[in-house]
Amino acid sequence: MCSSDLTHRRYESPLMAVDEVQIQGQVSCQIPAADSVVVIQPRAGSVTVTESGMRSPDSPVLVAHGMSCVLRFNGARFHVVSIKQDVLFKVAADTDAPLPPRIQFLNCRPRSRPGVRAWHRALDYVTDTFTSADTVQQPLIAGAAAPLLATALLECYPSNATAEHDLLNDPAVPGALKDAVS
Repeated sequence: MCSSDLTHRRYESPLMAVDEVQIQGQVSCQIPAADSVVVIQPRAGSVTVTESGMRSPDSPVLVAHGMSCVLRFNGARFHVVSIKQDVLFKVAADTDAPLPPRIQFLNCRPRSRPGVRAWHRALDYVTDTFTSADTVQQPLIAGAAAPLLATALLECYPSNATAEHDLLNDPAVPGALKDAVS
């Protein structure tokens, strides 16, 4: 770890937290998997996932059950979003797909560019909402942030809760199999 200056601001509701972090200099840190799902969203500077060497100029980095990672930040500004598993489960329960006993993400890479764009829009809405002074007087709007981000997260990354949806959208899957599954 190298010397650096750090600024931090936290916005939270009972079901999630959004941390805005800015680092001047270089820092490496391990993000362990926990009960909450964590997404690191780069905003500026350099963020590298050290295991893969993948630079992530605008893609979110998922840290979930079984998916810890080491990140290297260099002059970076980013958001850290923590969402409780209960919120993901509640959002997934509102779909027609069978519900697994525990939601697990199948890959740390986003499913598609449109999924990433949906995540960006949802996160921008939430950060804009949380930074507004009016939000203190609007607890229902602040409370809706966690389900919105959980929904965007399930759309962005493949999971066992969206496996049927992923299968039906895979162009490599034969039509007859898609018909049988749907």
